[in-house]
Amino acid sequence: MKTDLYKNQAVTAGIAPSVLTACAGSTVQFASTSTGATNQSWTYSGGSLASNTGTNLGLYFPAPGTFSITLIVSNPTSSSSITQTVLIVSNNLASNFTTTNSACSNCNTGAISVNVNGGTQPLTYTWQPTGGNASTASLLATGCYTLTVNDANGCASKAVSCISFFTGLSMEENYGFRIYPNPAQSLLNIDCDGAPFDYAVHDQAGKLLISQKNNLNKTSVSLSEFPKGIYTIELHTKEKKLSQKIIIY
Repeated sequence: MKTDLYKNQAVTAGIAPSVLTACAGSTVQFASTSTGATNQSWTYSGGSLASNTGTNLGLYFPAPGTFSITLIVSNPTSSSSITQTVLIVSNNLASNFTTTNSACSNCNTGAISVNVNGGTQPLTYTWQPTGGNASTASLLATGCYTLTVNDANGCASKAVSCISFFTGLSMEENYGFRIYPNPAQSLLNIDCDGAPFDYAVHDQAGKLLISQKNNLNKTSVSLSEFPKGIYTIELHTKEKKLSQKIIIY
């Protein structure tokens, strides 16, 4: 009879998780290392099913907590079970930047250092589009840089910091126009001595993003809908015209 094949064969359940601790928003894989089994079934608390091949289970965990995964295995004459717990932690990584602006518009003398709060050591750093893999990126040209930080539990955070070429002045004055603050975060002020003026803001590809005509002496431009980066603002009256780089951070 078929059961005679398993009469003296013990069945032992075993689970090998890909990690024991993971970040919320991760998928954890659980592989069966069971022996002597002809049937396997999984039960679990929390998480949602990402994949199940019978011998391998993938669970997605959107929220932190401690979760249990049970594997029940059997053959025609015996059965066994095992329960594995995994810890899912919150992503509390936060990056705080210190920047050194470049000496001029064409100089590669800028630098950005990051102090990361939260997370589990060791941390890894990746700067884009350039900057290397340390907590400080140096020899930077003007522009905005994205830092991705990963910790030992697979938690990750992305943040952007921008390098300008200004010398620390909060107001740029050219041809009677005053543009401040620059760099700016959510609002840019423009003054013009004694004349109505028009303005237009373009991105680095030259696409027109916003414009307004006949501003009387002074106006404010809302930047809150623009991504961080470098833009060009064009200002002109009947007698003068100015093109100026601005940085949104």
